[in-house]
Amino acid sequence: MSRRVLIMVLLLALPLFAARAQEFDPEHRYGLEAWVGLSPLQTLMEKYKEELPEGSEYHNRIAPAATVSFIFDLNDRWTLQGGLNLSRAKYDIIKPGEPGPSQGLASPTLTFLFNTRYNWLSKSHVRMYSGVGFGMTNKVMLAVFFPSPIPIITPIGINVGTNRIYLSAEATAGAGSTGAVAGLGIRF
Repeated sequence: MSRRVLIMVLLLALPLFAARAQEFDPEHRYGLEAWVGLSPLQTLMEKYKEELPEGSEYHNRIAPAATVSFIFDLNDRWTLQGGLNLSRAKYDIIKPGEPGPSQGLASPTLTFLFNTRYNWLSKSHVRMYSGVGFGMTNKVMLAVFFPSPIPIITPIGINVGTNRIYLSAEATAGAGSTGAVAGLGIRF
């Protein structure tokens, strides 16, 4: 019940954000960002699919992940971001009687991301922000046919550069990465 209420509140608030966005019409309001970071939560939680012999051990390892996203500034404080994350689980398997661990890769995971950012510092060449959001992928399911949302929490992020091209870095956890990401952004 509470999830439905939250979705309804967000849908009802959307016209207010859109009305506010009409007042704020600067140049370089839209943008693209490309990020590279550590494995996201859904990749770190992925299980090995094949049967292992008795006494075997399986460990997920941190691997790189990439994200491409589209951003839209609602105003000078709020930004919406939607994108795609591509990651792949990396693992070690230790089987009894073998001299060392074998390494492997799982199939790639594509995750759709949506989040909002609040820019609490917005100067001409520096922006600092915090954000929340969620990601959806078919590999994490609570129900049989519906993917479960995976949270995204960004306590701090920074953009440094011009109004057009900038470098980004953030500490984040969830569907985009678990740890840190860095990237390049272009506004048009």
